[in-house]
Amino acid sequence: MRQKIKEVMSYIRECSSDMNEEAYDRFLEELAFEIETERELCQWNDNTEDNK
Repeated sequence: MRQKIKEVMSYIRECSSDMNEEAYDRFLEELAFEIETERELCQWNDNTEDNK
C-alpha cells in the first residue's frame, strides 16, 4: 500500500511541477476534496451492500 501511495505522490508532483506555491496549494485542496468525496462514495457503497 505504501508503495502505491509513493507512486501516486510522485505522479502528483510530476503533474504539478509547473505550478507556483499558491496554485499547488489550491491543487492540493481540490485533491483533498476529491479524495474525501471518493471516501464518502465508498462508504455509501459499503452501506448499500450491508442493506441488501
